Amino acid sequence: AAPASEPAAEAAAEPAAPEAPAETPAEAPAAEAPAVNEIKDMVSQASTADLKAFSDNLTCEARAKLVEAIEQSISPRGEKNEVATVEMNKFDLERYTEPDRIIAALKHSKKPVRLVKGSRIIKLWKDGGVLARRQELPEDFFVSAEEVMKLWDESGADYQGRTGRKGNLMGVLPIVVISFCWLSAAHCDPEGLHLATVATALEREMIKYAEVHTQFDTLCDMSLPTGDFNGFTEVAVFWDWASLSQKDPTLWRPCCVKDAELHTEEERALVTQYHQSRSEKETEGFRYALHQTMDLWYAHQGTFVYKLTKLPKGCERGRTVEVQDVHADATEADVRELCSSAGKVQTVTMAKGRAFVVF
Repeated sequence: AAPASEPAAEAAAEPAAPEAPAETPAEAPAAEAPAVNEIKDMVSQASTADLKAFSDNLTCEARAKLVEAIEQSISPRGEKNEVATVEMNKFDLERYTEPDRIIAALKHSKKPVRLVKGSRIIKLWKDGGVLARRQELPEDFFVSAEEVMKLWDESGADYQGRTGRKGNLMGVLPIVVISFCWLSAAHCDPEGLHLATVATALEREMIKYAEVHTQFDTLCDMSLPTGDFNGFTEVAVFWDWASLSQKDPTLWRPCCVKDAELHTEEERALVTQYHQSRSEKETEGFRYALHQTMDLWYAHQGTFVYKLTKLPKGCERGRTVEVQDVHADATEADVRELCSSAGKVQTVTMAKGRAFVVF
Protein backbone atom coordinates (compact mmCIF):
# COMPACT_ATOMS: atom_id res chain seq x y z
CA ALA A 1 0.00 0.00 0.00
CA ALA A 2 1.27 3.48 -0.78
CA PRO A 3 2.25 5.56 2.28
CA ALA A 4 -0.18 8.22 3.38
CA SER A 5 0.69 11.68 2.14
CA GLU A 6 2.17 14.09 4.68
CA PRO A 7 0.05 17.06 5.77
CA ALA A 8 0.91 20.40 4.29
CA ALA A 9 3.16 22.52 6.46
CA GLU A 10 0.94 25.55 6.19
CA ALA A 11 -2.58 25.88 4.90
CA ALA A 12 -3.19 28.52 2.29
CA ALA A 13 -5.36 31.38 3.46
CA GLU A 14 -8.82 31.31 1.92
CA PRO A 15 -9.96 34.49 0.21
CA ALA A 16 -12.78 36.32 1.92
CA ALA A 17 -16.20 35.61 0.50
CA PRO A 18 -17.82 38.57 -1.28
CA GLU A 19 -20.49 40.40 0.70
CA ALA A 20 -24.06 39.52 -0.19
CA PRO A 21 -26.09 42.32 -1.78
CA ALA A 22 -28.53 44.12 0.44
CA GLU A 23 -31.47 43.16 -1.71
CA THR A 24 -31.77 40.10 -3.94
CA PRO A 25 -33.66 40.77 -7.17
CA ALA A 26 -36.74 38.66 -7.83
CA GLU A 27 -35.19 37.01 -10.88
CA ALA A 28 -31.40 37.02 -10.92
CA PRO A 29 -29.94 36.53 -14.40
CA ALA A 30 -28.25 33.17 -15.03
CA ALA A 31 -24.48 33.27 -14.65
CA GLU A 32 -22.66 33.17 -17.95
CA ALA A 33 -20.32 30.27 -18.65
CA PRO A 34 -16.66 31.30 -18.41
CA ALA A 35 -14.96 32.02 -21.70
CA VAL A 36 -12.49 29.55 -23.17
CA ASN A 37 -9.49 31.69 -22.19
CA GLU A 38 -10.79 32.04 -18.64
CA ILE A 39 -11.02 28.25 -18.30
CA LYS A 40 -7.52 27.80 -19.70
CA ASP A 41 -6.12 30.46 -17.37
CA MET A 42 -7.90 29.00 -14.35
CA VAL A 43 -6.52 25.52 -15.00
CA SER A 44 -2.99 26.58 -15.94
CA GLN A 45 -2.54 28.93 -12.98
CA ALA A 46 -3.84 26.60 -10.29
CA SER A 47 -1.28 24.67 -8.26
CA THR A 48 -1.07 20.88 -8.39
CA ALA A 49 -2.20 20.66 -4.76
CA ASP A 50 -5.25 22.86 -5.39
CA LEU A 51 -6.27 20.89 -8.46
CA LYS A 52 -5.86 17.59 -6.64
CA ALA A 53 -7.94 18.79 -3.69
CA PHE A 54 -10.63 20.05 -6.05
CA SER A 55 -10.65 16.86 -8.14
CA ASP A 56 -10.72 14.56 -5.09
CA ASN A 57 -13.87 16.24 -3.81
CA LEU A 58 -15.78 15.45 -6.98
CA THR A 59 -17.77 12.31 -7.58
CA CYS A 60 -16.78 10.11 -10.51
CA GLU A 61 -19.71 11.38 -12.57
CA ALA A 62 -18.99 15.04 -11.75
CA ARG A 63 -15.32 14.62 -12.65
CA ALA A 64 -16.25 13.03 -15.97
CA LYS A 65 -18.55 15.94 -16.79
CA LEU A 66 -15.90 18.49 -15.81
CA VAL A 67 -13.21 16.90 -17.96
CA GLU A 68 -15.63 16.67 -20.88
CA ALA A 69 -16.68 20.32 -20.46
CA ILE A 70 -13.08 21.53 -20.46
CA GLU A 71 -12.29 19.41 -23.49
CA GLN A 72 -15.27 20.73 -25.46
CA SER A 73 -14.51 24.32 -24.48
CA ILE A 74 -10.92 24.17 -25.67
CA SER A 75 -11.44 21.89 -28.66
CA PRO A 76 -15.14 22.22 -29.62
CA ARG A 77 -14.81 20.27 -32.88
CA GLY A 78 -13.44 17.21 -31.13
CA GLU A 79 -10.08 17.58 -32.89
CA LYS A 80 -6.92 16.33 -31.24
CA ASN A 81 -5.56 19.22 -29.21
CA GLU A 82 -2.34 18.74 -27.26
CA VAL A 83 -2.97 21.82 -25.11
CA ALA A 84 -6.43 20.56 -24.18
CA THR A 85 -5.03 17.16 -23.25
CA VAL A 86 -2.39 18.68 -20.97
CA GLU A 87 -4.89 20.98 -19.28
CA MET A 88 -7.41 18.17 -18.76
CA ASN A 89 -4.84 15.85 -17.28
CA LYS A 90 -4.15 18.39 -14.55
CA PHE A 91 -7.57 17.41 -13.25
CA ASP A 92 -6.66 13.76 -13.73
CA LEU A 93 -3.64 13.44 -11.49
CA GLU A 94 -4.20 9.77 -10.70
CA ARG A 95 -5.09 8.69 -14.22
CA TYR A 96 -3.34 5.33 -14.07
CA THR A 97 -4.15 4.37 -10.48
CA GLU A 98 -7.74 5.30 -9.67
CA PRO A 99 -10.76 3.25 -10.88
CA ASP A 100 -12.73 6.48 -11.35
CA ARG A 101 -10.73 7.34 -14.47
CA ILE A 102 -11.76 4.09 -16.15
CA ILE A 103 -15.42 4.57 -15.21
CA ALA A 104 -15.38 8.16 -16.43
CA ALA A 105 -14.11 7.03 -19.85
CA LEU A 106 -16.92 4.45 -20.07
CA LYS A 107 -19.54 7.05 -19.08
CA HIS A 108 -18.43 9.66 -21.64
CA SER A 109 -21.36 11.02 -23.65
CA LYS A 110 -19.72 10.01 -26.96
CA LYS A 111 -19.77 6.35 -25.83
CA PRO A 112 -16.30 5.89 -27.35
CA VAL A 113 -15.57 2.57 -25.65
CA ARG A 114 -17.67 -0.43 -24.66
CA LEU A 115 -16.33 -3.46 -22.81
CA VAL A 116 -17.50 -7.00 -23.55
CA LYS A 117 -18.20 -9.83 -21.14
CA GLY A 118 -15.47 -12.42 -20.75
CA SER A 119 -18.09 -15.15 -20.37
CA ARG A 120 -19.64 -14.27 -23.75
CA ILE A 121 -16.24 -14.41 -25.46
CA ILE A 122 -15.72 -17.92 -24.08
CA LYS A 123 -19.20 -19.02 -25.21
CA LEU A 124 -18.67 -17.54 -28.69
CA TRP A 125 -15.46 -19.53 -29.06
CA LYS A 126 -17.09 -22.78 -27.86
CA ASP A 127 -19.95 -22.22 -30.31
CA GLY A 128 -17.45 -21.94 -33.16
CA GLY A 129 -18.20 -18.28 -33.84
CA VAL A 130 -16.14 -15.31 -34.97
CA LEU A 131 -16.07 -12.00 -33.09
CA ALA A 132 -18.19 -9.40 -34.89
CA ARG A 133 -17.51 -5.69 -34.94
CA ARG A 134 -19.03 -3.64 -32.14
CA GLN A 135 -22.05 -2.42 -34.13
CA GLU A 136 -23.17 -6.00 -34.88
CA LEU A 137 -22.85 -7.48 -31.39
CA PRO A 138 -26.03 -8.02 -29.33
CA GLU A 139 -26.58 -5.65 -26.41
CA ASP A 140 -26.20 -8.37 -23.78
CA PHE A 141 -22.63 -8.93 -25.02
CA PHE A 142 -21.52 -5.70 -23.34
CA VAL A 143 -20.78 -4.68 -19.75
CA SER A 144 -22.03 -1.23 -18.73
CA ALA A 145 -20.02 1.25 -16.67
CA GLU A 146 -22.44 0.67 -13.80
CA GLU A 147 -21.88 -3.09 -13.96
CA VAL A 148 -18.09 -2.63 -13.97
CA MET A 149 -18.39 -0.37 -10.93
CA LYS A 150 -20.60 -2.92 -9.16
CA LEU A 151 -18.08 -5.71 -9.81
CA TRP A 152 -15.36 -3.46 -8.43
CA ASP A 153 -17.37 -2.46 -5.33
CA GLU A 154 -18.33 -6.03 -4.49
CA SER A 155 -14.76 -7.27 -4.82
CA GLY A 156 -13.93 -5.55 -1.54
CA ALA A 157 -17.24 -5.56 0.31
CA ASP A 158 -15.80 -6.74 3.63
CA TYR A 159 -13.07 -4.12 3.48
CA GLN A 160 -15.62 -1.48 2.55
CA GLY A 161 -17.80 -2.35 5.57
CA ARG A 162 -14.92 -1.73 7.95
CA THR A 163 -13.38 1.42 6.52
CA GLY A 164 -15.87 2.97 4.13
CA ARG A 165 -13.61 2.49 1.08
CA LYS A 166 -15.12 0.97 -2.05
CA GLY A 167 -13.52 -1.84 -4.01
CA ASN A 168 -10.65 -4.11 -3.07
CA LEU A 169 -7.54 -2.93 -1.25
CA MET A 170 -5.22 -4.10 -4.05
CA GLY A 171 -6.83 -1.79 -6.61
CA VAL A 172 -7.45 -4.68 -9.03
CA LEU A 173 -10.15 -3.94 -11.63
CA PRO A 174 -12.36 -6.52 -13.36
CA ILE A 175 -10.94 -5.49 -16.74
CA VAL A 176 -8.88 -7.51 -19.21
CA VAL A 177 -7.21 -5.71 -22.13
CA ILE A 178 -6.19 -7.50 -25.33
CA SER A 179 -2.95 -6.51 -27.08
CA PHE A 180 -2.59 -8.27 -30.43
CA CYS A 181 -1.86 -8.00 -34.14
CA TRP A 182 -4.69 -7.75 -36.67
CA LEU A 183 -4.66 -10.70 -39.06
CA SER A 184 -6.18 -8.85 -42.01
CA ALA A 185 -6.91 -5.29 -43.03
CA ALA A 186 -10.67 -5.88 -43.16
CA HIS A 187 -11.17 -7.93 -39.98
CA CYS A 188 -8.85 -8.33 -37.02
CA ASP A 189 -9.54 -12.06 -36.65
CA PRO A 190 -11.58 -13.36 -39.61
CA GLU A 191 -11.25 -17.06 -38.73
CA GLY A 192 -11.44 -16.81 -34.94
CA LEU A 193 -7.81 -17.80 -34.37
CA HIS A 194 -7.11 -15.01 -31.88
CA LEU A 195 -10.51 -15.69 -30.34
CA ALA A 196 -9.44 -19.23 -29.48
CA THR A 197 -6.26 -17.96 -27.78
CA VAL A 198 -8.05 -15.27 -25.78
CA ALA A 199 -11.03 -17.44 -24.80
CA THR A 200 -8.77 -20.27 -23.64
CA ALA A 201 -6.83 -17.86 -21.43
CA LEU A 202 -10.01 -16.25 -20.09
CA GLU A 203 -11.56 -19.60 -19.23
CA ARG A 204 -8.46 -20.54 -17.24
CA GLU A 205 -7.86 -17.16 -15.57
CA MET A 206 -11.47 -16.30 -14.68
CA ILE A 207 -11.43 -19.18 -12.20
CA LYS A 208 -8.58 -17.41 -10.41
CA TYR A 209 -10.29 -14.02 -10.62
CA ALA A 210 -13.32 -15.45 -8.80
CA GLU A 211 -11.28 -16.65 -5.83
CA VAL A 212 -11.36 -14.83 -2.49
CA HIS A 213 -8.03 -13.66 -1.08
CA THR A 214 -7.57 -12.42 2.48
CA GLN A 215 -4.70 -11.36 4.66
CA PHE A 216 -4.33 -10.63 8.35
CA ASP A 217 -4.62 -7.08 9.56
CA THR A 218 -1.30 -6.51 11.32
CA LEU A 219 -1.58 -2.73 11.35
CA CYS A 220 -4.22 -2.85 14.08
CA ASP A 221 -2.60 -5.83 15.82
CA MET A 222 -5.72 -7.91 15.16
CA SER A 223 -5.94 -11.43 13.76
CA LEU A 224 -8.97 -10.65 11.60
CA PRO A 225 -9.12 -11.21 7.83
CA THR A 226 -9.60 -7.96 5.94
CA GLY A 227 -11.35 -9.52 2.94
CA ASP A 228 -9.06 -7.57 0.61
CA PHE A 229 -10.25 -9.35 -2.55
CA ASN A 230 -13.62 -11.06 -2.75
CA GLY A 231 -13.28 -12.11 -6.37
CA PHE A 232 -14.99 -11.14 -9.63
CA THR A 233 -18.04 -13.01 -10.93
CA GLU A 234 -17.42 -11.57 -14.42
CA VAL A 235 -14.68 -9.67 -16.23
CA ALA A 236 -15.03 -6.85 -18.75
CA VAL A 237 -12.79 -7.14 -21.81
CA PHE A 238 -11.37 -4.32 -23.90
CA TRP A 239 -10.83 -5.67 -27.42
CA ASP A 240 -10.57 -2.87 -29.97
CA TRP A 241 -12.54 -4.72 -32.67
CA ALA A 242 -15.53 -5.17 -30.35
CA SER A 243 -14.99 -2.17 -28.06
CA LEU A 244 -14.61 0.62 -30.66
CA SER A 245 -16.91 1.39 -33.59
CA GLN A 246 -15.47 -0.22 -36.74
CA LYS A 247 -16.10 -0.16 -40.48
CA ASP A 248 -17.93 -2.99 -42.23
CA PRO A 249 -15.32 -5.65 -43.09
CA THR A 250 -17.48 -7.05 -45.92
CA LEU A 251 -17.07 -3.76 -47.81
CA TRP A 252 -13.28 -3.67 -47.63
CA ARG A 253 -11.42 -3.92 -50.94
CA PRO A 254 -7.66 -3.76 -51.68
CA CYS A 255 -8.20 -0.33 -53.22
CA CYS A 256 -9.06 0.97 -49.71
CA VAL A 257 -5.33 1.16 -48.95
CA LYS A 258 -4.32 2.81 -52.22
CA ASP A 259 -3.48 6.51 -52.33
CA ALA A 260 -6.56 8.56 -53.26
CA GLU A 261 -4.98 10.04 -56.42
CA LEU A 262 -4.50 6.51 -57.81
CA HIS A 263 -8.18 5.52 -57.50
CA THR A 264 -10.36 4.95 -60.53
CA GLU A 265 -13.95 6.20 -60.40
CA GLU A 266 -15.16 2.72 -59.49
CA GLU A 267 -12.54 2.36 -56.78
CA ARG A 268 -13.37 5.78 -55.37
CA ALA A 269 -17.03 4.73 -55.01
CA LEU A 270 -16.03 1.50 -53.25
CA VAL A 271 -13.74 3.34 -50.84
CA THR A 272 -16.45 5.89 -50.04
CA GLN A 273 -18.95 3.11 -49.33
CA TYR A 274 -16.47 1.42 -47.00
CA HIS A 275 -15.73 4.60 -45.04
CA GLN A 276 -19.42 5.47 -44.76
CA SER A 277 -20.15 2.10 -43.14
CA ARG A 278 -19.11 3.80 -39.90
CA SER A 279 -21.34 6.83 -39.27
CA GLU A 280 -20.01 10.30 -38.49
CA LYS A 281 -21.10 9.95 -34.86
CA GLU A 282 -19.39 6.56 -34.59
CA THR A 283 -16.24 7.95 -36.21
CA GLU A 284 -16.20 10.84 -33.74
CA GLY A 285 -16.40 8.37 -30.85
CA PHE A 286 -13.70 6.20 -32.45
CA ARG A 287 -11.30 9.14 -32.75
CA TYR A 288 -11.97 10.20 -29.17
CA ALA A 289 -11.27 6.67 -27.93
CA LEU A 290 -8.09 6.48 -29.99
CA HIS A 291 -6.61 9.80 -28.84
CA GLN A 292 -8.04 10.26 -25.34
CA THR A 293 -8.59 6.84 -23.75
CA MET A 294 -6.29 4.25 -25.33
CA ASP A 295 -3.51 4.77 -22.79
CA LEU A 296 -5.92 4.09 -19.92
CA TRP A 297 -6.67 0.48 -20.82
CA TYR A 298 -3.07 -0.58 -21.37
CA ALA A 299 -1.26 1.54 -18.75
CA HIS A 300 -3.67 1.61 -15.80
CA GLN A 301 -2.21 -0.39 -12.92
CA GLY A 302 -5.57 -2.03 -12.12
CA THR A 303 -6.16 -3.75 -15.50
CA PHE A 304 -4.92 -7.13 -16.73
CA VAL A 305 -3.24 -6.99 -20.15
CA TYR A 306 -3.12 -10.13 -22.31
CA LYS A 307 -0.28 -9.75 -24.82
CA LEU A 308 -0.54 -12.04 -27.84
CA THR A 309 3.13 -12.04 -28.85
CA LYS A 310 2.93 -14.76 -31.51
CA LEU A 311 0.76 -15.16 -34.58
CA PRO A 312 -1.60 -18.13 -34.26
CA LYS A 313 -1.04 -21.20 -36.40
CA GLY A 314 -3.06 -21.19 -39.61
CA CYS A 315 -3.19 -17.41 -39.96
CA GLU A 316 -0.87 -17.21 -42.93
CA ARG A 317 -3.65 -17.19 -45.53
CA GLY A 318 -5.39 -13.83 -45.81
CA ARG A 319 -2.68 -12.02 -43.84
CA THR A 320 -1.99 -8.51 -45.12
CA VAL A 321 1.53 -7.07 -44.86
CA GLU A 322 2.55 -3.50 -45.69
CA VAL A 323 5.88 -3.21 -47.49
CA GLN A 324 7.40 0.23 -46.95
CA ASP A 325 10.04 2.25 -48.82
CA VAL A 326 9.14 0.72 -52.18
CA HIS A 327 11.16 2.31 -55.00
CA ALA A 328 9.20 4.38 -57.49
CA ASP A 329 10.33 2.13 -60.36
CA ALA A 330 9.39 -1.13 -58.58
CA THR A 331 6.64 -3.22 -60.18
CA GLU A 332 4.08 -5.61 -58.77
CA ALA A 333 6.24 -8.50 -59.98
CA ASP A 334 9.21 -7.11 -58.05
CA VAL A 335 7.20 -7.01 -54.84
CA ARG A 336 5.88 -10.54 -55.42
CA GLU A 337 9.42 -11.83 -55.84
CA LEU A 338 10.59 -9.96 -52.75
CA CYS A 339 7.84 -11.46 -50.58
CA SER A 340 7.77 -14.96 -52.07
CA SER A 341 9.98 -16.37 -49.30
CA ALA A 342 7.41 -15.34 -46.66
CA GLY A 343 4.62 -17.43 -48.19
CA LYS A 344 2.32 -17.72 -51.18
CA VAL A 345 1.38 -14.24 -52.37
CA GLN A 346 -2.28 -13.86 -53.40
CA THR A 347 -2.49 -10.16 -54.31
CA VAL A 348 -0.24 -7.10 -54.39
CA THR A 349 -1.63 -3.56 -54.23
CA MET A 350 0.84 -0.85 -55.20
CA ALA A 351 0.76 2.60 -53.57
CA LYS A 352 3.10 5.59 -53.47
CA GLY A 353 6.29 4.41 -51.76
CA ARG A 354 4.68 1.24 -50.39
CA ALA A 355 2.79 -1.89 -51.29
CA PHE A 356 0.21 -4.11 -49.57
CA VAL A 357 0.68 -7.84 -49.94
CA VAL A 358 -2.00 -10.40 -49.12
CA PHE A 359 -0.70 -13.93 -48.50
